[in-house]
Amino acid sequence: KNLALISLFSTLNVIFFIWGIQYTTASVSQLIYALMPVILVTVGKIFLKHTYSRMTIIGVLIGLFGLLYIIYLSSIEKGTTITGDLGGNLLIIIAMGGWLAYLLTSKHQSQHFSPFEISAVSVSVSTLIALFLAGFEYALTQKVMHTSPQVLAASLYIGIGGTFLPYILFQYAVKHLSSLRVSMSSYLQPLVTVTLAMIFLGEQLTVHFLIGSILVFAGIFFSSTFDIIHKQRKKVPVTEPL
Repeated sequence: KNLALISLFSTLNVIFFIWGIQYTTASVSQLIYALMPVILVTVGKIFLKHTYSRMTIIGVLIGLFGLLYIIYLSSIEKGTTITGDLGGNLLIIIAMGGWLAYLLTSKHQSQHFSPFEISAVSVSVSTLIALFLAGFEYALTQKVMHTSPQVLAASLYIGIGGTFLPYILFQYAVKHLSSLRVSMSSYLQPLVTVTLAMIFLGEQLTVHFLIGSILVFAGIFFSSTFDIIHKQRKKVPVTEPL
């Protein structure tokens, strides 16, 4: 029952991401996910009364400003550039919130269940809810389901290579690392995504998007990476309550 409940957060991530990515770009979607370490620090500071350095607080503010800058651009550029559409970006933010909640709640459950068990339940719950929503969508729109070999191959890859296997690796990391450390993997996603999106999707970098990205990454570095590097150089144990 507990695994099924926390799986609703991962389902929230899947549903809203698929919905939102239709209206925004691949690049900005992953930049939004890269803010998870900043949000973790903010939650720890406000709700859990954790103590953070001045540099961490400054990083949180810089990263938040960078995200707000990109969201502002998407509201005035109306999806004509890499900053995407405002509505799509807001849906991606909801999806990221679901994934962050899943990270935090599954961290507790990792003490009682294996990574494979948590992943299996999460994917199963998401699949059942997605099938129900797909049936509802087809009933409303009267669309015809495409079952070409290309579509089936892509679905198989997304299901196994893009979902189930990453879930298992993600839960293994959650079990052995702090939530903050696990969330830092989101640093790589925008870099890889922007590169691949430029190659395969023809997305073009703009100066404004680059400025917003630099602000986000600067915020990420100062809020969650700077202290870890500083303490490791001084050989001080790094305590990560989250």
